[in-house]
Amino acid sequence: MLGSYFGLIIVLIDYHDPLLKYHLETLIADYEQEWIISSIYLQTNTKLNIETITYQSRYQLKLLEKLCQHLNSTNYLFAITHFRYQSPVFVHGILSQMHIPHMAVSMTTSNATNSYTLHMQTSSEHLSMAIRDIIDHFKWGYDHSKLLFVYEKYQSLGLLSDILRVKNNRQPAIILKALTSQQGLMKDALDTVKYILRKLLFDNEYEKERLIPQQECSWKKLFTANSYTTFTQHIGETLLEISKTIKFLGTTGIVDFDQAGFRRSLKLKILDLSDHGMTEIGTWTNTNRLSINQLSVQQMSAIRKHLQVVTREEKPYVVRKVHRNGSVYFEGYCIDMLDEIARRLRFNYSIRIATDSAYGKEEENGQWSGIIGELSRRTADLGIGALTITYPREQVIDFTKPFMSFGITILFRKPLRPRPNLFAFLEPLTVQVWLFMSIAYIGVSLFLFSMARFSPYEWQSPYSCKRHSEYLINRFNIVNCFWFTIGSLMKQTIDYGPRSLSTRVLIGSWWFFSLIMIASYTANLAAFLTTERLKSPIDDIEALAKQTEIKYGPLKGGSTEQFFRSSKIPLYERMWYYMSSRPEVFPETTEEGIEWVKKSKYAFLLESATNEYNVQRHCELMQVGGLIESKSYGIGTTHGSPYRDRISNEILQLQENGFLNNLYIKWWKERNIPERCNNSDVDHKKKSFANELDLKDIGGIFVMLIMGLSCSFIVTSLEFYFKAKRRRLLDGKSTTIKERLRRDLHFALCTNCTSSRPTFIYEKENNNDDIFEDLNVKSNCVQNNPQETISSIDRERLTIVPLNHSPCHRVT
Repeated sequence: MLGSYFGLIIVLIDYHDPLLKYHLETLIADYEQEWIISSIYLQTNTKLNIETITYQSRYQLKLLEKLCQHLNSTNYLFAITHFRYQSPVFVHGILSQMHIPHMAVSMTTSNATNSYTLHMQTSSEHLSMAIRDIIDHFKWGYDHSKLLFVYEKYQSLGLLSDILRVKNNRQPAIILKALTSQQGLMKDALDTVKYILRKLLFDNEYEKERLIPQQECSWKKLFTANSYTTFTQHIGETLLEISKTIKFLGTTGIVDFDQAGFRRSLKLKILDLSDHGMTEIGTWTNTNRLSINQLSVQQMSAIRKHLQVVTREEKPYVVRKVHRNGSVYFEGYCIDMLDEIARRLRFNYSIRIATDSAYGKEEENGQWSGIIGELSRRTADLGIGALTITYPREQVIDFTKPFMSFGITILFRKPLRPRPNLFAFLEPLTVQVWLFMSIAYIGVSLFLFSMARFSPYEWQSPYSCKRHSEYLINRFNIVNCFWFTIGSLMKQTIDYGPRSLSTRVLIGSWWFFSLIMIASYTANLAAFLTTERLKSPIDDIEALAKQTEIKYGPLKGGSTEQFFRSSKIPLYERMWYYMSSRPEVFPETTEEGIEWVKKSKYAFLLESATNEYNVQRHCELMQVGGLIESKSYGIGTTHGSPYRDRISNEILQLQENGFLNNLYIKWWKERNIPERCNNSDVDHKKKSFANELDLKDIGGIFVMLIMGLSCSFIVTSLEFYFKAKRRRLLDGKSTTIKERLRRDLHFALCTNCTSSRPTFIYEKENNNDDIFEDLNVKSNCVQNNPQETISSIDRERLTIVPLNHSPCHRVT
């Protein structure tokens, strides 16, 4: 195997760059590894030598001396030059004279051409041509008075030679980024050398015709030469010819060279400098020349212009205000959002109300009204507000990304508290229950009277001190039976009770019945009097559609109206048929619809976000049912608008950083709330309220008391009158009825009189017990001493009616 020391590449740089040095060291390590593999294949023991010469720009003469020393001591196949500050003319001249192909990483501005120079960058002629094409395309020379160029070093002034020949009145707003990454160009230069050597060593054409077969001695002679004199012109021309045939995709694009040594597949990116950085708006190639993306240009210029915004006033999205000086301004959720977007994208805008103050709907002639119409006719740039994104609207305009999602809901008035019922104490039980209780009361009373008459154990002696008596009485007469039954029901104490087993069983059953009924009544009465249930006449959209008493409708010309008009769901079709036949159910504004809800039986169909806003500020309103359909609000733009995507991106960023959520809290829950409403997520139809008892709630009880007092007074008056009339008959004809009434009334009203009075015994039917109740002798009864009893009666000057004259006595 042959061995030699061979210099492959020499790199000349006129500045220090640590990053570039690092890249060079990495690339050299890779090439050394690949060179070892190539040497094994060629059966040579040739070592790779890549020399890097770095010098200060002010010592260019020393550079030339050092370069000559390296060329005399070592054989070099290629050279790479990268001069940032100095001209490479002399270095390139020396390398060309020695037939060494070399690649210039920096741009060359000299008109001198060296046949062995390969240019990694764009030629100055091509770059001047690209700049001139851009100026001509945008017609800057006709519209402006200045043309400003930014360059890095004074050698770049040569680029302006062709440009200065045209009109001088120019002011470009576009910057052409001609210089690419220096590290990328250096890497492509080294890769070019690698591809040239690979093609030289392994390509069949050159291997077969020139070097390896039949000329192996000359190839080995090349690698074993010790002086530059053996580095013939033939080898230099061969390497240069191979370099003109390679083509590969490098870091800076496709690398291939024309016959003059310049990059053939030249592609320049035209960038626009905006507030968000550099954006590509077109390209320039040496074959197709200038290609500008008109849409991108419009997008760049659109953000910088003054935009016309059209809107519709609706709280809290857009609210029209007037300053003290009379000027008009707008505020609201959408205005704050638009201000933030304008601040981020640096544009100004003017805002106005739509011509017909509507969001927009399609008319019979195919034209659109409102905001949608103005955007479709391109009389405005943006449409903002509670603008719903729908399919028909997207056929005529574009929308940005939605900034709020919602659904259709029902706004209705809260159920009013019913007027207190005077007889509310009767409400715990239904009419049927009261009726059956009355029947049970009468039936049990009559049944008790019958059983007491039939049972022998209910008959007892009228004398408590006499076990066996000639006469027996029964306390359960018809009046006492009713009194005993009602007393048991009212939980009152009666001084007499049943004695027989049969009547006790009956009374026990009645007591159990009374216990359950009174407990149930008491519990329900407490709930009815202290807890109030607000029940809405409609619960959801189905209930609203079934009834006809409550009118309903959406905002006129809004998306909700369009939804019901175009819906194919039978329920919504039926509702639209009802609404379309009644034009009066479509309010012109949201405020008008809210007033209809407050003052009449009207249900307003509107977006949930607007519904929630109004419920927070009108405590007498509520949302009924759930969401109907899911929709979103967006900012409207014209078709093909250049600023739709940028505004959409800003909306997404505002959603992610919480800005829109803070705006929602500000305008829905903090601003313009006259009073705080106690609204919760609980449905109002199921919500209960605990109230204090008012006189209106329990007034019926007082009415019943007054009625009882009145009835008792009337009965007492009748008893008093008929009693006085009976006593007059006993007194004789000498006393008039008027005199008898006066005397009895005087006695009844006399508070100083004794509590006892004479008792007149007279005949009574069906009440033997009353005889002994009226006589004041029961406590004076002496067993087996009737004479004493008669004496007591005489002392009281009482008149006794014989008992055997009464039809109600019974002898045992």
